[in-house]
Amino acid sequence: GGMGVVYRATQRALDREVALKVLAADLTEDETLTRRFIDEARLAAAVVDPCLVRVLDVDLVDGRIAYIAYELVRGKDLQSLLEAQGPLSKDLARGVALDLLGALAALHAHGILHRDVKPSNVLVGSDGRAKLTDLGIARDLEDSRRATRAGTVMGTPGFVSPEQIRGQPLTPAIDVYAAGAVMYALITG
Repeated sequence: GGMGVVYRATQRALDREVALKVLAADLTEDETLTRRFIDEARLAAAVVDPCLVRVLDVDLVDGRIAYIAYELVRGKDLQSLLEAQGPLSKDLARGVALDLLGALAALHAHGILHRDVKPSNVLVGSDGRAKLTDLGIARDLEDSRRATRAGTVMGTPGFVSPEQIRGQPLTPAIDVYAAGAVMYALITG
């Protein structure tokens, strides 16, 4: 991703595989990005839902996050699935859409906007269940220090809502818009 590198690793203490996200070495001195990485862990851990990738552990070194350990989802991200096979079957598309909307409902109930809903941030497990991941640019609506600098649009072209582009106040509608764009991709490939 843009901020970090994700490895498959073994958490020795519990003898389980995890997805280990580490802040890219060249970004560790950037306080804004380091704070965003810490906020990602905090926001991801604040909401427990079967449709969100769970935070399992975080480690700090000198007050900075060294890594975030997430549950390992065995499967592929939705972008890879779409590139490999084109449109999903109706049943799989329906399930992925419902899981994605469930994840967003859980985040929004906690006052959190994802702000980067796109196919590569939706992991589809080998069981067909989808989990939303990557809260790297998520925003807690109650946390004023997380405000984005004026004139800056956060998100991915093609999935960013018009109000984000226009710099209007952000509401859960931005994530719903992006989810609609993802659902369009599910059925059209």
